[in-house]
Order: sequence, then C-alpha cells, then structure tokens
Amino acid sequence: MDAESNKVLVFESYELDGVQTYEGLVGLLQTLYEKHDCLPAGFWKKIIVNISTPKHTLIREKFYRAEDAKAFLKLNVSLNDELETAKNVTLHKQSIVSAFAFPNVLKDWLQGIYPKNLIFTHDIASFLSGLSKAPEKLIKSNLFILLKKDYLHIASFKGGNVAFANSFACRTVSDFMYYILLISEELQLNRSEAILHLYGHADDRSAFYTEAQKYFGQVELGKTPTQIQFTKDTENIPTGFEVFGAYFLGK
Repeated sequence: MDAESNKVLVFESYELDGVQTYEGLVGLLQTLYEKHDCLPAGFWKKIIVNISTPKHTLIREKFYRAEDAKAFLKLNVSLNDELETAKNVTLHKQSIVSAFAFPNVLKDWLQGIYPKNLIFTHDIASFLSGLSKAPEKLIKSNLFILLKKDYLHIASFKGGNVAFANSFACRTVSDFMYYILLISEELQLNRSEAILHLYGHADDRSAFYTEAQKYFGQVELGKTPTQIQFTKDTENIPTGFEVFGAYFLGK
C-alpha cells in the first residue's frame, strides 16, 4: 500500500491448507519470506499483522488499561501464558479496544525479521475499522457480516456506534443462518427493513447470499472502502475488506 495515496500496489493471497500448528505456519512463512521479492525489503514504513483467532474480546476504551489486557482476555477465553501474549489495538473512532491472544512463536519470528514499525491487530478490529470508513451506513440498525473460511464476524451499529460485535465458528450455510437470525432477534431488528451487508467469502451466486435473501428484505454485498485506490494490476482483486481495515488501523 502507498500510504500517501491509499493505493494498492501489490495484493497477494495464499491458501495454507494443512497447517496444524503455529510452528508449522512459521516454517511456511519463513520459506515464503526467503523466496519473496518484496517481503525482505528494508524500506517498509509499517508492517501490519492481522490475526484471525477466536481468543479475543472488545472493551470500551474508557474502561481499558493496557496492563489489564491479559485480565480482560481471561474473563472471556483461556490464555496460555507460556505460549501466548496479550495484544491490543484501539479503534479510536468507536472508543473501543480490541484485546486478543497472539502466539509467541509467531510474534518472535515477526519481531526477528521486522524489529521496527510492527503493528498487531485482530480480524474483528480490522473489520470494524473498515466499516467505520463509511459512517453513513452505520446510522441505522443493520447487520454487517464478514464471512471467512471457518467462521464469521457479525457487527451491528446504533447511531454510528458499535452496538454488537462478535465472532462465531461457521462451516455451513446452516451455521451461518443460525447465528445471523439469532443475533438479529437478540438485537430486535426488523428483518424486512434492516439491510444485511455481506463481506468476505460470498458473492451473489453463493448459497450464503441466496439463503439470507429468504429472511432479510435487503441483502447487499459489501464493497471496498471508497478511500482505497487501485492500479490496473490490482483493480480485480477479491474484496480483502479486513485487510484494508487493518491498513487504516495502522495509519
């Protein structure tokens, strides 16, 4: 990314199927790093690492202290102090802090190759960051869904502020519908009027999209933040919405 123009210069995506441990992930990343033309370059102003992990929580900024990150996490998830470190990132526009667990073996490897300008963030924080770039969509009580390979993030806003945000395991259309209907009921959304904004691994031909249309009056596919610019080589990339949200968190 060019930080001055918000232009995507290079976009690459890799499927790392079969990786069962973070040690295995580090091994693959080391190989990729050694063979890559750009990754070993020393001119990066910032390196933003966005992790997907179920071990996370959101805290209102006014209640948060950095020294309590681990304690906040342990209220919601189990944390292995020997293998994991508590990290956090602040979404200032929403006055929310995302606290999350980060594996030490991956952290140490990253800090070894990028000793400076390294920023850690979490998928759900990056998702909320990207959504916040279009505040006009956040006034009404709608649902925003980021669908990933094995899970989904669900967020809803009220008057521009986060009213709900959480993550759920999701491997089937049935899982998907169970959670979005459950959350819409808990939030007392009028499904005939609310808009379901769908981001991530879905398009207008996917079963997730067509099934959601049966229960919601409006289903819209999420779009890349308008602030993001593209070159001819990058204009046809997949949505990458949380990637761009992570970029804005690091600015």
